[in-house]
Amino acid sequence: MPFKPRPFVSAGLLLATLAVVACSESPADPGLDSDPTEPFQAAIESFRAANPGVLSAIGFLEHENGTTVMGSDGFLDNSRMSVVGPDTKFSIGSITKSFTATMVFQLVEEGLVHLDQPLALYLSPAFAAVLDSVQYGSDVTVRQALCHRSGLYDYLMSPLQTQILSEPARVVTPLEAFQYVKSGAPDFAPGTDFNYSNTNFLALGNLIENLTGHSYEEELQDRILSPIGMANTFMYDGSSATQRVGMAHSYTTIGGTRFDIADFASGGWSLAVGGVISTTRDLVEFLSALASGQLYDNSETLDVMTDLGENTWYGLGVQIDEQPLVGRCFGHGGYSFGSTANVRHCPEAGVTFSAFYASDGATLGAHLDILERILRAEFE
Repeated sequence: MPFKPRPFVSAGLLLATLAVVACSESPADPGLDSDPTEPFQAAIESFRAANPGVLSAIGFLEHENGTTVMGSDGFLDNSRMSVVGPDTKFSIGSITKSFTATMVFQLVEEGLVHLDQPLALYLSPAFAAVLDSVQYGSDVTVRQALCHRSGLYDYLMSPLQTQILSEPARVVTPLEAFQYVKSGAPDFAPGTDFNYSNTNFLALGNLIENLTGHSYEEELQDRILSPIGMANTFMYDGSSATQRVGMAHSYTTIGGTRFDIADFASGGWSLAVGGVISTTRDLVEFLSALASGQLYDNSETLDVMTDLGENTWYGLGVQIDEQPLVGRCFGHGGYSFGSTANVRHCPEAGVTFSAFYASDGATLGAHLDILERILRAEFE
């Protein structure tokens, strides 16, 4: 069907629909130990200068021949004592969904999953019981969950959101979170429309655990992170101070309370939805490996994953858009408490790139200006 360009929707640890209030002064620091004449670095600095509420910004781009360019500007946290760099870690939000989808497709290749079979067939008994209790739940297929055509109510729109905000450090298990799918009516009958719902990927995470007998984190490590060598990517649970070392903080104020993304124990309730920490370099490695066939046995698998079907901008676990100067791309975006991450692979141009920025507490949109700036710097 005809392709309709559309910006990436941002969804991750909590929905971007949460009310956010600006609450800190604008930073006024100069560039950080970099050559301002370097176009890519200058693009990162210009993005931050044009958006005074941005605490940090990072970009990384790789060409098919292995040539890379990178840039970074800003600070790890509001103490402004440590600067960010190309290997600074951050929450990738809903980019996690592409990792989840990749593992589901690996299970498809192994013959353990069939895309057009009911999703409940592959879930643990407890998850399946919850899904079967929801109207149309037993009719949802794996394919419909992957491409957000299930109609399932988004659990992050439920009262769970308030509970998480009131107790950021509280551990909410995936099953506890999944129960909230019963808090609202389905948006539509499965397969009849599109609506981005985080519930789909919470269930797909359980599918991975149920069929493999291992935790999502173990499968992520064995199937993707270790084979590619993504040493700076991991599941974040907020329980260890070690996980925060070298991690970019992002701040936002909701309902009069100031939050730091690092304070949330997201390993349970956002597990396969938005719980991964990574770097721009690692994200580029992931998407490059996915595009080159390193993660699949069959070349046709990626074609299925990137097929829009009846959708206009979302495939099966990946988002599709047109980027200036490089054409049609696939990848994903993610928003997490004032921070925004993106990664794209653009086959026609032979380029893969990733960018991240974090808020110092000011209200920021999950916009694509940073991507346009780094592409202009590299290709114009």
